[in-house]
Amino acid sequence: MAVTKQTYTAASTWTAAQLADIFRSAFIDAGLMTDWFDSFTDTGIENRVLRVINDGSKTYGTVYYWFMFTTAGGYIQTTLGWNEAGNAPSGTQYLDWFSNATNTVASHRQFFTAVSTTTATLTRYTSAVNTNCTWLVARNGASYVNFLIPYGTYNATGFVDQNITAFNGALFTQLNTFVYTSSIGFTNFAGLTRRTHLGSTSTRSLTSLSGYITTGALTVGIAYVCQGNQGPSTQNLVVGMSNVAITLPTAHVNTNSSLAADHTPVFTSILASAYLPAMPSDFGVTAYYASNAIAVQDTLVVTAASEEWEMMTVSNNSNTNAGRLMLLARTV
Repeated sequence: MAVTKQTYTAASTWTAAQLADIFRSAFIDAGLMTDWFDSFTDTGIENRVLRVINDGSKTYGTVYYWFMFTTAGGYIQTTLGWNEAGNAPSGTQYLDWFSNATNTVASHRQFFTAVSTTTATLTRYTSAVNTNCTWLVARNGASYVNFLIPYGTYNATGFVDQNITAFNGALFTQLNTFVYTSSIGFTNFAGLTRRTHLGSTSTRSLTSLSGYITTGALTVGIAYVCQGNQGPSTQNLVVGMSNVAITLPTAHVNTNSSLAADHTPVFTSILASAYLPAMPSDFGVTAYYASNAIAVQDTLVVTAASEEWEMMTVSNNSNTNAGRLMLLARTV
């Protein structure tokens, strides 16, 4: 089955509010919301709040994704409570939220870098197999980011008791390339609090933020690795990416002379995180060995007019022996 693909555009020269509007439209069409839970402007910064109810019966079953938009791009942080009337996070600082400042991006993590004089687009890829799974690609010239916010039937598994701890499931792809490898991993950098199950425990002091809160990236997922036909890199390609790396099996003509061409299949029903179900079968990963240039949102044709995929993320490597690893959405 093919995904539903739709592109939303903020034409140059766009405003921060216009950038926020394309995210609003995509989130509504993906079924993530009917509208922003809260929407307001403070000192030129467009604040938008997306509420995702993972399990309404649980103490920490609701997560608020707090977005900020400026003419420099998009920023994100999460909270476990939000006061819509007061336009501010609610609960206890550091337990439920990190900062209540709505007029600065300093406490948010920038997830999308953009220039307002260049047209910005947001493309939605919603699975036809499980419509609760939507990947998004935000682009601005050569800059892009690929992410998903899980909900509904594509959400937290039984590993997380949300009466005890919260589940922040926003995933962003992270790319690495080394001498003879390329890889795609999945990380979370939406911002964490002490109630979040992904928080570190390196410091146990109740008065210290260290060990409990980060606005940086945390590894939460699986890394998919393409190793070149001259052997693996001596570097540790999973550093900063994942605790689990899966090497994709391939067959090369230089090691199997009976092959007419390198065999690089599309792998489907893959895991992005141990906390989430396998991705629906209209998403996949593959490795491509060729010298031609490959860019995000190019098309990979397996069988013309029968099986075609769009590249949502491409881990390019200047050494073609390492291959190019791609996260794909099936469009035909």
